[in-house]
Amino acid sequence: MKIRFVFLLMTVSFFLLGCSSDDNDVIAQIEDNSRYYVKYEVSMAFKSSPDMEITYLSDQGEKTITVQSSEWEGTYGPFPKNTTFSIGVTTNGTIYSTRDSYVRLSVSKNQEPFVIKGEDRETRKQFYLITYKIDF
Repeated sequence: MKIRFVFLLMTVSFFLLGCSSDDNDVIAQIEDNSRYYVKYEVSMAFKSSPDMEITYLSDQGEKTITVQSSEWEGTYGPFPKNTTFSIGVTTNGTIYSTRDSYVRLSVSKNQEPFVIKGEDRETRKQFYLITYKIDF
């Protein structure tokens, strides 16, 4: 009986001492391999249909496009952690509703749902800018 107790104590000690700080390094390495995606959304309630110039970070670098519509959306990635996203929207029209007008930046990590990280709903502006750095 005494031998079984000593054997059991040694086995438990072996398993407890077998865990090391290397396990934390493996977890950190897995987290560093996370993939992030960004979704940009623009919706403007214009009185007419003016052009919008949109500058944003895509997975192929910074892009600038001109849109002749009141709505635009784009999803890009994957990106590594610590990437700084930005979207700038220049308009030449008058916005009549802040309830229906917005510029939004959302981020997804490893196929999780997108989470809004920045939004601008101000009216009577000619330029909108949202910036966000991945920190999770």
